[in-house]
Amino acid sequence: MTASERYTTQVGRWVSLLRDADERRLATIRDALSISRLQWMEENAEILSSIQGDPLEKAYRVILYKIGIEEHEAPVAFRDETKLVFHSINSCPTLTACMALGLDTRRICRTVLEPPTDLLVKRVDENLSFGRNYDVIRPQSAYCEEIISFR
Repeated sequence: MTASERYTTQVGRWVSLLRDADERRLATIRDALSISRLQWMEENAEILSSIQGDPLEKAYRVILYKIGIEEHEAPVAFRDETKLVFHSINSCPTLTACMALGLDTRRICRTVLEPPTDLLVKRVDENLSFGRNYDVIRPQSAYCEEIISFR
């Protein structure tokens, strides 16, 4: 299967999941995604343990690895000792599905995607948290501003 075919399949999956989804359904999707991310972390523990860097850098690299994107698709925009901000410009099947269904990405990302990603970074270091700047999110912006920080 080509990358394009995989992406189309992912978009179709998200369209099916999100079509006519109420808050209860979104919570079910979020919970399933959380379980899936934790299983993925366990299955890839050896690879993930080889990722170098301080906790912020390592969490950023784990996210990239999980999503299957390169640094140029989510470049770091700001970094200090407590926070790493990156701008995601990668192809995003959830974004494409939301646009096809007329859904607000702010709502879907906050409800469905942010909590499982927060869980992922907490597995790197329990003091980390993941969030987004919902004033800077696609399709209203050219990129999604995503933040990994110490609580």
